[in-house]
Amino acid sequence: MSEVLVLKNITIALGENWARTWDECVRWAVMKFTEHFSRMIQQLLYNFPADSLTKEGAKFWSGPKRAPTPIEFDVKDPVHLEYVLAAAALCAESYGIEVNKNKDDLIAVASSIQIPKFALKRIKIASTTEEAKELECC
Repeated sequence: MSEVLVLKNITIALGENWARTWDECVRWAVMKFTEHFSRMIQQLLYNFPADSLTKEGAKFWSGPKRAPTPIEFDVKDPVHLEYVLAAAALCAESYGIEVNKNKDDLIAVASSIQIPKFALKRIKIASTTEEAKELECC
């Protein structure tokens, strides 16, 4: 991770967006779930669709590389709730906020969160180690 990205993340964490309540920690956790399991995958599939080919003409998603499937946060899914509880607890501990482990409270807060619609980004994603090195330098 580049130093600039690390500094940006620190600024975000300590800036005006830092969590002040348990509900804000839960919102942060739901948004992280959405970012990692939905948005990043949607972006990846935009850049490399399931039927995309490499420069050599081989299928990009083949062998050990399988095309991922984005998932939307579902408050009824116990695995999703466990993720959100764990992430929200980490967030709360980081800011000295009391952790609320009550499942009904967690469901109520998580259910009320409005997740923004996915916005596609026009970015270049490296498909090879060489491309990654090229993108890093510039």
